[in-house]
Amino acid sequence: MGIHGKRPLFGNAHILCSILLHHLLKPIHFIALTVPHHLAFDSQGMVHVIFGINRALFCEPGHFIFRVLTGLVYWNEDIAVFSNDINALSPYGDPGTELVEDVNLVGWTQDINGNGEIDVLDDWGTYYIGFSSMLPQIVIDDMDQIFIVFSSVTESFNNGLQNYRHLWARAKLGNWWSHFIDLTGNLAHIFDECIVPSVASETDDYFYLVYQSDNEPGLHIRGDEDPVGDNNTVFMKVEISDLLSTGIEEGNAPIVMEDVSQNYPNPFSGTTWVNVNIRQSTSVSLEVTDMLGKVVYRIPERNVQSGPLRLAIDATGLTSGIYFYSVKAGDSVVTKKMIVE
Repeated sequence: MGIHGKRPLFGNAHILCSILLHHLLKPIHFIALTVPHHLAFDSQGMVHVIFGINRALFCEPGHFIFRVLTGLVYWNEDIAVFSNDINALSPYGDPGTELVEDVNLVGWTQDINGNGEIDVLDDWGTYYIGFSSMLPQIVIDDMDQIFIVFSSVTESFNNGLQNYRHLWARAKLGNWWSHFIDLTGNLAHIFDECIVPSVASETDDYFYLVYQSDNEPGLHIRGDEDPVGDNNTVFMKVEISDLLSTGIEEGNAPIVMEDVSQNYPNPFSGTTWVNVNIRQSTSVSLEVTDMLGKVVYRIPERNVQSGPLRLAIDATGLTSGIYFYSVKAGDSVVTKKMIVE
């Protein structure tokens, strides 16, 4: 599984023409697409939504979708609704945008080769939808940890004519989103188009999904009319801990998931304790956030030696409810859920 992150530029001349058009043609909006969206409920009954966006030009006699100007947006019921500003859903920093990367803008095409640009071939499989806005999925486990899965055009994987789509995933805990993981970046999918994931609502140490796989990007009917070939429905299970890590190799990390205990007691009022096993000398801090991602308690960073460490969380003044505590050691972060009575 590949681990990736920051949003790059598109490095293809054909794509740059589309970006130029967005400055020249009016009226052009970023729109929330009606088909590519999904929702899930957490343990408190709050709804969480993931949906695709695309730049669109509305003109006579119809409209035009800029497939490369796209992204995925996250929203829940505690977040204000988006305004009608023409750039409210722009992922490119236009004046008036209401999207913040890694806060509510949570999905985009990944820069596999790390050169700061997206290098794809001139022809793309036709689905009448954006590079990263195809039928995203969201699932919430029994700890209210949130995971998304989406299909995205992926550079470096192509059949010589068109780039393939891979399945990508990431996680949200408290006020941060994890790295991106390419779920289908293995040898078995070198020549596979992986689309339309469907994730089961029930989880354990894994979440489970099925998706469609074939060796030809695009549609046979109404699309680019590719030849009919074999289409496979594939089952996959994804280990949740893979998405909750920071992307640092465990051998070099000062802490990993199992090094941070569940707080005890839990549920609690007053004070609770977290035991941490520090693998190497590093700086350590702790933050507690509420369901909105607001920091409500903090233990300042300090330098510690390797070995056991016990941290106290004082919940005096906190209202009853679900919170998340994040232990940061160096560049590693582990987040778990706690309940205040």
